[in-house]
Amino acid sequence: MTTDDITCVAKLRKHIPGVLPAYGRKMMVAYPGQRIVCGRCFELDHVRKVCSNENVEWMQYVKVLVEEEVAPREMFGSWIEILDKL
Repeated sequence: MTTDDITCVAKLRKHIPGVLPAYGRKMMVAYPGQRIVCGRCFELDHVRKVCSNENVEWMQYVKVLVEEEVAPREMFGSWIEILDKL
């Protein structure tokens, strides 16, 4: 498993999810003032430990991000190919 830390400076116009499928990897995003995202249901403002919502599979979450056009389609890389096969 490879982990890389990449730092960038950006002026945000809207919330960026804490976990993004990017270029075939799960990318963690962190910035000051960011709302927390649950690792179980991927909803905002609570954590897995206290989550009573139904578990959401990773690919279901990716599908929602693609449908909501959270980022340009090409950024999702191989995750799009997997979705197309489902």
